[in-house]
Amino acid sequence: MSERRRQTVDDGSLRSTLADIVLETSREELLEALGEEQFAEDSRQAHAVIREALQRAGVEPLAESSAPELHLGLGTMLRLLMRREGLSEDELAERAEVGVDELRRIQLDPKHEPSPRTIYRLERFFDLPSRSVAILAGVVKVEEESSFKEEVLEFAAQSVSMRKLTREERRHLSHFVKFLAQVTARASRR
Repeated sequence: MSERRRQTVDDGSLRSTLADIVLETSREELLEALGEEQFAEDSRQAHAVIREALQRAGVEPLAESSAPELHLGLGTMLRLLMRREGLSEDELAERAEVGVDELRRIQLDPKHEPSPRTIYRLERFFDLPSRSVAILAGVVKVEEESSFKEEVLEFAAQSVSMRKLTREERRHLSHFVKFLAQVTARASRR
């Protein structure tokens, strides 16, 4: 193997390993390791690096003006998933190892962009398709954006109750997650 190829493989392995370590580490451990002030700056830098990597991979970030409709779908899906699992915000935050404040902002603030770590942890915790939370958070652009937004808004409009999920709501949530899986599969083939 050439030296350049070996270096590329080593760099890729190192990045992958570091990403796994950061994504698997609890929020408290990260804050302790980085310090509160450093964490905020590092988070901003991480967002910039991720956006650049997405652009190099041919994935276009969404314009901010188009994110609120999608974010409504993200908040709705998160609430339904919590109801399905019988979890409060505090319980989800603890079990998924994400901040409860960030969970609340995801649900209530249409301009909030979840951290890459939170996106990853929620996708893993709820066994969602990879990139589905990123798409709904407005971080990744999808093809046929207007029809996608339409589907998201329809999903959000039909899912307003906070009681236990009915059979129809369960079916609707399942349909929406399958729809997201199809969208993310198409996006990853590009």
